[in-house]
Amino acid sequence: MTFPITPEYQSHLRTQTVRHPNERSRFLLAIGSVWLAFAFVLVIAFPMGGTSLLILFLTILFVAAAQWFFLRMWNAHLLGRAVKVTPESFPEIHAEIAELRQKLDYHRPVDVYVADEVDGKMTVTSLLGTRVLLIEGGT
Repeated sequence: MTFPITPEYQSHLRTQTVRHPNERSRFLLAIGSVWLAFAFVLVIAFPMGGTSLLILFLTILFVAAAQWFFLRMWNAHLLGRAVKVTPESFPEIHAEIAELRQKLDYHRPVDVYVADEVDGKMTVTSLLGTRVLLIEGGT
C-alpha cells in the first residue's frame, strides 16, 4: 500500500518498487509448508493415541513460551545498555522516524534504541512481530 499523497518524484518511496516480484508466492509457499508439516505430525501422532497428541501440544506450548521469555530477556538486555527513543529522550530522532513511517505508510510499531556500541553502526531485528532498530550513539 502506498501513502496517498506520495508525489511522483518520490516514486522510490512506493512499496511496489521495493517488493520482490515473487513475494506473495513465497509467502504462500511458506504458509503451505508449515501447514503440510503440521498435518504430517498430526497424522503420525493421531494413531499413537492421546498421549502423543498431549506431548505434541505441550511441546508447542513450551517452544512458544520459551520464545516469549527469550524475547523479554533480550528487551531487558537492550534496556540495560541502551536508551529507547521517545519524544522525551530523543525528540529529533523520534520526529524523523515518525515522518519516515508516515511517508512509507508503515503503521506497525518500531522500537528504536541508541547504544554506545553496535555491530555495524546499526542493527535491525524482527522477533515475533516486534521490530527493533539499534543505532550506535557513542562518540
